Amino acid sequence: MSQTNAPPGMPKQVEPPCKAELRDVLGSAMPLWFAMIRLVEETFSPLSEVWKPSKSEFGRMCLIQFKKRTLLYLTPDKDQVWVALVLGERAVQLALASSLPEAIKLPSLANTVNAYE
Repeated sequence: MSQTNAPPGMPKQVEPPCKAELRDVLGSAMPLWFAMIRLVEETFSPLSEVWKPSKSEFGRMCLIQFKKRTLLYLTPDKDQVWVALVLGERAVQLALASSLPEAIKLPSLANTVNAYE
């Protein structure tokens, strides 16, 4: 994601929240937040965190990047974490052809395929 894609009037980047601020919003989901980052870091290291403005109530989202490539978007919310996984075209095709449950494949991945056609 390029830093030039911010909507007009929104800053391109924002300051990361302090740990207390993150804890206040995530509540019981805070261990999940850090577990997800650790899990990705087991395969891709070192990771970097880039905070961007968001229209969410928290006002920010965290991009988890490896070598400037965004792997995950994490958005803190009240006692939960919203996660978006970034897949390339080949990964989408493999996921659709896999034994993943249909509830995961559709509509999430099926809608994505149209972007490549």
